[in-house]
Amino acid sequence: MPSEHLLRSIRRWLVVVAGLLGLALVALASIGYELSGATEGTLYAVLGIAGGVVALAAALRWVAGLAASAPEPVDD
Repeated sequence: MPSEHLLRSIRRWLVVVAGLLGLALVALASIGYELSGATEGTLYAVLGIAGGVVALAAALRWVAGLAASAPEPVDD
C-alpha cells in the first residue's frame, strides 16, 4: 500500500534525524567541555553519554529497519 510505504519512509527519516541530533549533542558536549576549561566536566560527560546513547539507539534501529526491509532471496 502506498500509505505504508510513506509511513516507513517517514519513520526512516526520523531515525536518521534522531541519530544526527545525538551526534550533535556529543559534539556540543565536547566543545562545551573544552571551552569551559574542564571546570564542569560532569555535566558535559553526562550530556555526551546521553547523546551517544541516542545516536547508538538510532543507528541500531536504522540497521534493524534496513535488515527487515531487505528483499528475500528467490529460489529458482
